[in-house]
Amino acid sequence: MVLTCSRNGLLAAWRRPGLAVLLWAWSVLLALPLTFPAWTWLQGGTARTPDADLLLDRFSFGAMGDLLRTDPSLNLLVPAFLATALVAVVGQALTGGGLIEVLTSDDARSFLHRFFRGAGHFFWRFLRAGIYAWLLFGIASAIFTVAFRPVSRALEEMDWEPAWYLGLAARLLILALLALFVTLAFDYARIRMAREDSRRALRSFFSSLWFVARRPKATFGVWLVVAVLTAAVFAVYLAFCEIVPAVSWATILLALAVQQATILVRAGLRVALIASEIAIWTRMAPAPEPLRIENDGVL
Repeated sequence: MVLTCSRNGLLAAWRRPGLAVLLWAWSVLLALPLTFPAWTWLQGGTARTPDADLLLDRFSFGAMGDLLRTDPSLNLLVPAFLATALVAVVGQALTGGGLIEVLTSDDARSFLHRFFRGAGHFFWRFLRAGIYAWLLFGIASAIFTVAFRPVSRALEEMDWEPAWYLGLAARLLILALLALFVTLAFDYARIRMAREDSRRALRSFFSSLWFVARRPKATFGVWLVVAVLTAAVFAVYLAFCEIVPAVSWATILLALAVQQATILVRAGLRVALIASEIAIWTRMAPAPEPLRIENDGVL
């Protein structure tokens, strides 16, 4: 079933390329406010960092680390980054509504009409569900960090040097799995609210947590398929950057074009993931609750 739903999701994304283009255009709009301050910071910082010339040939963690530590103008990027992150959270509620509306509706109206209709119709309930997801992840992460602290201390006191790194890796892995679990539940909560036209964001989110927990093979399986494809796409992109270093204007423009093509493909895979999750929900979702109408105490 995982492979069948994943294949259906990929086909749905292939048949609706406009969705990937819209998500790509949104990512470009988000990046534009950061482009000029980031370029200014990078240009000024590289002029003051002796090892910055290494970045002309290939990415260097050492040179970038020195740049981050020594350039005080980096602080100017923090407000812009936080503002962009806030806009991204709000925009996710809009794009998510439009995306699910296009993938689930069979309306004969135009693609853009359905997208913006869904963006407006589901905006507030999707935004509330996103806030609940962030709050739950923050609370769960704090509880886990406190509970894991004795383990971290025990590993730090061990004579075996790799123990601390193994503890750090285990902690990051568990936090990543927790973030993935909450994210998948958020996706299925949006799908449920859209399919049932429900406004109960909190109840939909917590019921989706249970849905994901009861069906880990299906829910995590379709995500894993898309994750593997995404990793393959970025591996090709990194291989290109290694083979064709951006050392001239021609190669810089070529690298920029390949980078945007990679982001576009990534947006298409995001569409495929949502379509795959819709297929999973359609096959495995519990029956909706019957509508109860009260009238003077008579049901």
